[in-house]
Amino acid sequence: MPVNIFDIPSEDKTSQKALSLWVEFGICVCIIAVYVCVFLVYFSEYLSKNNYAFWSELLLVPLLLSGAVFFFRVIIWNNEDIETVYWNKTRLDYYQELLQKGRAYLEIIELQIRLPDLNGGVTNIIEGDLLPVRYAPKLTHMSRYLSFNSPINELNSIHQIQDRNAILFNKIMGFLINDIHMHITLLPKYVRVKVICALNDNLKPLMEKIWQERLDNIYPGENIEFSRNLSESIDKLLDSSSDEYIVLIAASFYGAELLDDEIDDKSESVMFLLGRLRNDGETGGHSSLGAFFRPECDWVGIDKLLLWGRVNEGRRLSGVIYSGLNEEELKKVVLKTTDVMSESALSSYIYIDSDNYLCKCPPLTEFLQLSYVNEHLPPGQYLLVNKNNDVLNCHLFNSVASV
Repeated sequence: MPVNIFDIPSEDKTSQKALSLWVEFGICVCIIAVYVCVFLVYFSEYLSKNNYAFWSELLLVPLLLSGAVFFFRVIIWNNEDIETVYWNKTRLDYYQELLQKGRAYLEIIELQIRLPDLNGGVTNIIEGDLLPVRYAPKLTHMSRYLSFNSPINELNSIHQIQDRNAILFNKIMGFLINDIHMHITLLPKYVRVKVICALNDNLKPLMEKIWQERLDNIYPGENIEFSRNLSESIDKLLDSSSDEYIVLIAASFYGAELLDDEIDDKSESVMFLLGRLRNDGETGGHSSLGAFFRPECDWVGIDKLLLWGRVNEGRRLSGVIYSGLNEEELKKVVLKTTDVMSESALSSYIYIDSDNYLCKCPPLTEFLQLSYVNEHLPPGQYLLVNKNNDVLNCHLFNSVASV
């Protein structure tokens, strides 16, 4: 669930006290002492000769008066301040609880992204500085982005496109399945593992078949969770307990867009990610690629991510990677982040439009950006801002990998 930390009411102010209770208690003691002295000097004949009755008669009246004044001062007069202090303490505890929840992150242990190459095969995204590739219908224009040949000669219907996507997904998973098997096998015994697949409906049976043939003996296929929204799944995962390993498998293939030739600046890919849930304060492993914080939406999401990553506490941003923003939206991002950017990032203007290198590939755009950061940028904290279908999604990635 989203962590709405900014919805908490502001702290209430307590009324200013003239004196502390200890000072007032001392004044009461002095008054009692003066009363006793005066009574003993001028009215001692009215007191009993019995010791117990003597002190009872002498102290009963001032103690009753002092108790009444003290009760009025603490319970009645100061009741509003007592309620305010209790409210502020409850509010602070709830704020710290939300802060702890918001700062949970996914420690990324392994990330692989595969894309179709020029001949319909697959290739690693960044190796050799290859640009991601996209499908281009035959005998049509070619943009400056690379394209690959479809394994099906002509695409005239959505069924042919689904067949094409299944062929590509099957071929790409053939390259990934051995690595997935190795990583799951090497995990410590008795740890909790969760597998989530974000795939189109037509690819789910194919994924179940591949898993059953190759991985069912180490992780039962019936425990796989299929998701329609990758960001919501990650957000939900981060609400669970730590010490849980996560395997994410996701694919982005286009359908009707291919028929309508609406694929400019877009790419297709398949992702495999192995991560571990971590809470605030826990230290990641030495082989970790970095910390990937929970997704946030809209412009207020940027403010929350800066809070999760302690950017306002001195941990400066090393850059901003964005996609799908117009000029006005980019200016707004710059205004929000200029004061928290490091000097080197500002001097080099590390505001990178990933569309120029990676194309758009929802919902995997942020993972393409994450891989780009690890491969081409120095370690540091990076803000990922992506807009797709009028929805602004933000992520914070703390990269620890060496260039």
